[in-house]
Amino acid sequence: MASTKVVAVLLAFMVVLVVVRATDNEDQDHRPEPEDYADCEKNCIDDGNASSFCTLKCEKEFNMKGHIGSKTFW
Repeated sequence: MASTKVVAVLLAFMVVLVVVRATDNEDQDHRPEPEDYADCEKNCIDDGNASSFCTLKCEKEFNMKGHIGSKTFW
């Protein structure tokens, strides 16, 4: 009987965490500013770098500035 209550409490806690995390992600809009991000990629490609390298480089720079949200769970 006690183990059933413990399992029920754990499941309820997990549901609350999932709901809170999902609503938190919906409230935040961390897309990069299009003109700045496009300029970053264009300048990088113009410097002779590969498109895929420039995409990763610019995403990393914008993530460090806080313009792109990280995708970690915690």
